[in-house]
Amino acid sequence: MMAHRTHRIMVIGFGTVGQGGFYELFNAKRRALGLEGSRITEIVDMRFGYTNMTDESHVREYLGNVDRTISSSDVVERIKASDADIVCEFTWVNYRDAEPAFSYMKAALESGKHVITTNKGPIALRYRELMHIASENGRKVRFKGGTVMAGTPSFNILDLLPGARPVRVRGAY
Repeated sequence: MMAHRTHRIMVIGFGTVGQGGFYELFNAKRRALGLEGSRITEIVDMRFGYTNMTDESHVREYLGNVDRTISSSDVVERIKASDADIVCEFTWVNYRDAEPAFSYMKAALESGKHVITTNKGPIALRYRELMHIASENGRKVRFKGGTVMAGTPSFNILDLLPGARPVRVRGAY
C-alpha cells in the first residue's frame, strides 16, 4: 500500500490548464496517487479573483463569481501569505520578460513553497535564475509544457502521468 502524502496546494491561474487540466485530474486521481490527505486549499486567478477553498464543492461558487478581479501584485501578496506547501502556476505565457509568472514563482520559492508550472516563459527565459532561487531556498521547481508537447512521443509517460493506465502503445514511421 502506498503511503499517503499530505500537501496544501495553491493554484495560480484557473483557466483551461488550471481548471480542466489540473483541478479535475487531481481530484479524479488523488486516491490512485496516494494523495488522499492532499488538497487544493487556495485558488487565485486574475479573472475569478481569490478563494480559500473551504470544501470541494466551493469551487462552483468561486467560478460563479467572475466580477472580482485581482492584480498581479495582489497575487504575489496572496502567495507570500499562503500556508500552501506547493504553488501550481498555470498562467499565460509571456516570452518578452516571463512576467508575471516569474514573480509568482519567485514569491513562492522565497516563501518556502515548491513550484509546479506548465508555463514555458519563465523556464525558457529565466531558467538559471529560477533554479538559483529554488536552490537558495531549498525548494524544487517542476515543469512540463502544457501545450507544446501535445503531439510529441514520450518515453517516460508513466513518470509524467502518474495514475495513468495505458492500454496500448502504437507507433508508425
